[in-house]
Amino acid sequence: MVKTWAVIFVVVLFVFLMSGWAQVTTATVYGTVVDTSGARIPGATVNLTQQETGAVTTKLSTETGEFQFDFLRPGTYTLSIELSGFKKYQATGIQFVAGQSVRQTYTLEVGQPTETVQVEASAPLVNTVSAEQQQTFTMATVTELPLARRNFSGILNIGTGVTTAGGGSSEGLRMNGVGRSGTGFAVDGTDANGNLESRGAQNFNAASYVDTLSLEAISEVSTVKGVLPAEYGGVLGGQVNVLTRSGTNQFHGSLFENFQAENLNARDPFLARKPPFTYNQFGGSLGGPVRKNQLFLFGAYEGYRESRFQRVESNVPTPFLRDQILAANPAYALSLQFLPLPNQPPASPTSNTALFVGSAADRRRDNHVDLKSDIRLGASSNLALTFTRGRPYRNQPVIATFLDPDWTTVLQVKNTRGTISFVTGGATWTSETRYGANWSNTNNLACCFNVRDPVNPNEQFAYGRRIGRINTNLGFGTPAPEIVILTGPTQVLSQKFSKHAGEHSIKFGAQYTQHCCQRANVEGVAWTYTGLPDLLANIPSSVNISFGQGEYTAKLSEWGLFIQDDWRVHPKVTLNLGLRYDFFGHMVAKPKDAAGSILVNPDGLNISNMTVGPVRPLDDAYNSDAVNFGPRFGFAYNVDGRGRTVVRGGAGVLFSPQMMASLWSGVHSPLAPRRIVFSRQDAIRYGLKYPMYNDDFRPIVERQIKEEGFTSVYQVINPNLESPYTFHYSLGVQRELASDLVLETSFVGVLGRKFLLNRVPNEPDRVTGLRPNPKLLVNYYLDQSQTSSYVSWQTSLRKRYSHSLSSSVHYTWGKALAYGGGGDIGAWYQGDNNSRLQDFYDIRIEKGPGAGDITHNFVGEWVYDTPKLSNVGNRIIRQIAGMWQVGGVFYAATGEPLGITQSTSRYHQRPYYILAQNPINEDWRERPNLQYLNLNAFAQVPVIQASAAAARPGSLGWGAVRGPGFWNLNLSLGKNFTIQEKVKLQLRTDMFNALNKFNPTGISTSINSATFGQARSTRGQRVIQLNGRLSF
Repeated sequence: MVKTWAVIFVVVLFVFLMSGWAQVTTATVYGTVVDTSGARIPGATVNLTQQETGAVTTKLSTETGEFQFDFLRPGTYTLSIELSGFKKYQATGIQFVAGQSVRQTYTLEVGQPTETVQVEASAPLVNTVSAEQQQTFTMATVTELPLARRNFSGILNIGTGVTTAGGGSSEGLRMNGVGRSGTGFAVDGTDANGNLESRGAQNFNAASYVDTLSLEAISEVSTVKGVLPAEYGGVLGGQVNVLTRSGTNQFHGSLFENFQAENLNARDPFLARKPPFTYNQFGGSLGGPVRKNQLFLFGAYEGYRESRFQRVESNVPTPFLRDQILAANPAYALSLQFLPLPNQPPASPTSNTALFVGSAADRRRDNHVDLKSDIRLGASSNLALTFTRGRPYRNQPVIATFLDPDWTTVLQVKNTRGTISFVTGGATWTSETRYGANWSNTNNLACCFNVRDPVNPNEQFAYGRRIGRINTNLGFGTPAPEIVILTGPTQVLSQKFSKHAGEHSIKFGAQYTQHCCQRANVEGVAWTYTGLPDLLANIPSSVNISFGQGEYTAKLSEWGLFIQDDWRVHPKVTLNLGLRYDFFGHMVAKPKDAAGSILVNPDGLNISNMTVGPVRPLDDAYNSDAVNFGPRFGFAYNVDGRGRTVVRGGAGVLFSPQMMASLWSGVHSPLAPRRIVFSRQDAIRYGLKYPMYNDDFRPIVERQIKEEGFTSVYQVINPNLESPYTFHYSLGVQRELASDLVLETSFVGVLGRKFLLNRVPNEPDRVTGLRPNPKLLVNYYLDQSQTSSYVSWQTSLRKRYSHSLSSSVHYTWGKALAYGGGGDIGAWYQGDNNSRLQDFYDIRIEKGPGAGDITHNFVGEWVYDTPKLSNVGNRIIRQIAGMWQVGGVFYAATGEPLGITQSTSRYHQRPYYILAQNPINEDWRERPNLQYLNLNAFAQVPVIQASAAAARPGSLGWGAVRGPGFWNLNLSLGKNFTIQEKVKLQLRTDMFNALNKFNPTGISTSINSATFGQARSTRGQRVIQLNGRLSF
């Protein structure tokens, strides 16, 4: 009956052609049974028993003596082999992790089946089966390394070719030179990205300290990249897989408290004193059998409460400048009310700006729950259900908070995720079915969006009369009032089969993914002024109106098919042959109210004269991409035949869908684009003067569209937009140096093609200020013009836990190139793929260091357990002196590229670089204000008054100057107490930046800023975290 339903399920799946990106959360074991002469033995019964649950899976060796176990849950196993005329073989203590592929030969001795050959075994360290790069962190590693706020994301950059991506609306992870949007995140095999508009574990604006799962609920974490098997799809750089813990035949649980406070920490070097800070994190877990060997439950709760005073600084107008501004236009007080006066001395009495530095309360909280149920259905079937719920909240101070404590940014997220997985199989086949849904619904209310027009607060449309902001090139700007709303979910449905046939181990399957539903973003009007005369005369160089997107539901679907054959062509050689096909549909947005919001996309842009075609139909805004074939080839050559030295390599193509953020930004009412930008000449023509509000601009925009023949849209998407892909290639060697030590060194490269490029079309002429096409108002043009390249040498040395020590060290030399510091496929505001072109028509000149290009990157980690002192007779001495644990992580890296800019009316402008000048002050650490950049090495490009734009592009390339490198040491020291045989208590302290190394960062990169070139922050002063954990 199970087989019948499995067949029906697959038929239905293929009929509806549903598939997308996949993740591997299970292990695969290949084995060969031989006798003492080396002859292969068919017909042997092979049993694999998971020790935690007692679950037994049985296979038979084939005519060639081969057997294969697929879709194994990570854990500890006992393997036994039996056949009449031979002694029973039994190996215990074998640990398998997710994504692991293991091949071993097992020798049976002649004898009676009642005789048993018993061995203590372990999985081999060397991968003799496949070519991908994998780094796995078991529960012990995850829980024992120093992790700030017990967040597993802190370990993800332990490995080669991996760097953390800051900026944007959440932190991400870059793999092998591909930007953050190329890395997928999954829990238990289904989508677990914390930000609906991007990829990463973090929620929007880092709302939660509990990324994805509570640390108590994590079984293991793995990163996989390089030449991936064909079952991996939808990602360009790699994949992060997190697995939820399960209940076992023994009840087990924990209680913990984690604590931080200001009196434990070092002082922020940019503050005169330590501001108040209290962080309490608490929770526990419980798991065990409901029915032994059949039904298991596990649950974890984690909560935190944080109150900390966060440093806030901003360049604000001096009284000298503020008096001039208000005298010229008293209405400016509406926006200036959100800026305090400076509390740091200005450079001179006539300076326009000076710093305000202060600290204000930042409050956070969350209540997070993880649940998992495992049900054993018969001898070879297992059903698993998981559920996660979190409700992070943050009330964050901004510069205006120092004037009114209610002027803060409030962020609320509703995280909900559920998965269902079913695994079944027979003697030579296995099936795995998964479904998952992921919501990270977000509401971000930025200061000071609730403040309305005091003269006429009545709004005709939603948020129509909110106070706007003022931006200038004089070194200051007022806060950006806005609201951002994100709603999901993302849903994934997948089906995989594996079949062992002779020397072939075949996997095939399909998966469907649907992204939904809405992003809404309304902002107050942004008024930009270039130069003091224009500010005093109230002549804006640009006026940016964000009407928002209205009510709608947008859906984006993708599906794919794959087949993978791991073919053992020779006892020493395995070939990995795979092919994946992906179909990426186009986004369809349907309105939910009279505003009629759809994905508004003209039918192409003629870049020679900046004209566009008519708006395409709402259900066909751009074409689907149906031609995406990704071949994968890998090999593993077992040089010595004993699995101690292996040469691995291969090449493969990975395709990805477009990111939701890039697409649903273009959803809006046909008569009120999400955002429209008027130039200086437009402002003069229409008499646009501060203050005006969104409601005031609607009739102007409607008249332009209806009566004057304007095309006003947020963006133009190339109607033939193709999906991005990467070509991965690698060649390396793994060598077992000892039974617990392995060295791996590899050459790894990635080519990125057809990456999304965000460009600003139809910008006003630098001299006249007039647009090439005066009747086209558009913010961005999206096409697949971006390319990237990455080459690296990656080396790792790993020591498996033995003799009380586990450790690893990793070194990467790498070089990434892309256009304008890109190398990513995300939206322009996500940090790694901003629009940094100075000239719409000249893309190639912008080739330079890609996002996160770091030449040298080193990281090492270790965990050491001191002896238990079991031979010491005195129990008190044993408890005090024995069972200590020391762990640590050391990081060192060279600097990342800096993007130095100049504020003008154009979207992106860079300054001149003065030849023969060193751009970095060699003695910058000793200089006042940590002046990192040499001011004499840069000069502003002259600005033309008619356009408020620079006369020409700046000569400084993006990323031509790099920020400072750093090194850092995190340490943990724990004491383990045995209260009873199965009850243990650990008290520990974690020290982040244990040596309090001063690592300046946050280089001010706007040449218009009074702090230009200064390091304005650090990577963090020393923080001490105290933790107590009771386990039973």
